[in-house]
Amino acid sequence: MKFSSGTVAGTVYLMYSSGNGKNCVVTVKTSYTGTATFTTAQLIIQNGNTYVDQGNYTSYAGPVRGSAAGKCVKYWGSINTGPDGQAGANASGGRMSWGNCG
Repeated sequence: MKFSSGTVAGTVYLMYSSGNGKNCVVTVKTSYTGTATFTTAQLIIQNGNTYVDQGNYTSYAGPVRGSAAGKCVKYWGSINTGPDGQAGANASGGRMSWGNCG
């Protein structure tokens, strides 16, 4: 994920455990580490629940986990430098179409 300035803000990761059938999403900051910025991690399971962790974090948001065996998922992460995500530079990434079905 990059801010409009081109600075890399961080990375959103989607992980899956075949052992327990759960997906996991974490947004890890690479800019503004040590400074609380509004950071989110979101997991949406098809025909299921949405899991979100968001707040003013210094390193990462998440992990958010949900059972997704046999289902597709969407995932998203964002980092905003403004207080509570109201203003400031924003970077986001992930996939908002169904994928990683299994």
